[in-house]
Amino acid sequence: EGRIICIDRYVSVEELGLALMAMDLTCTPHLRHIGISSMVLRAVAAHRPVLAVNEGWFAALIPRLGLGWTCSVTDSTDFANSMARCLDAAPKYRPSEAARRLLAFHCVENFQGVWTKRLRDRVGAPPASQMISWDWVLEATDALSGRPEQSPRDGYG
Repeated sequence: EGRIICIDRYVSVEELGLALMAMDLTCTPHLRHIGISSMVLRAVAAHRPVLAVNEGWFAALIPRLGLGWTCSVTDSTDFANSMARCLDAAPKYRPSEAARRLLAFHCVENFQGVWTKRLRDRVGAPPASQMISWDWVLEATDALSGRPEQSPRDGYG
């Protein structure tokens, strides 16, 4: 509808989920953020594209996994122009196989298995069943390599 809705308060987990499903685009302009953002994972789960800062994890993996786009969020002109382009491209966005695998990798059972693997090895306990590896997530990026770059500059989404 051409609107930006601002909710200036803490929202419940349910409200956050509903808001993400209603969004056309999720912006995660986290400067100097280390690792993945839970907001990116939530956006991926809601099948929404992400516009993120072009540094760190975001710059390396958002385009590679087909999660959306990155830009310079410290350059207000670039950020504003990128938001406009990404909003135009958002209706064409479809989650990639890599995005589906990213969510599977981050499920509770796999998270527990990955984080307890070394401890299980040390005490001789069996590994968690059916652990998903990060390599399996990245294998899906091979399918993306034949696709045009998901850039808001060319309108592909």
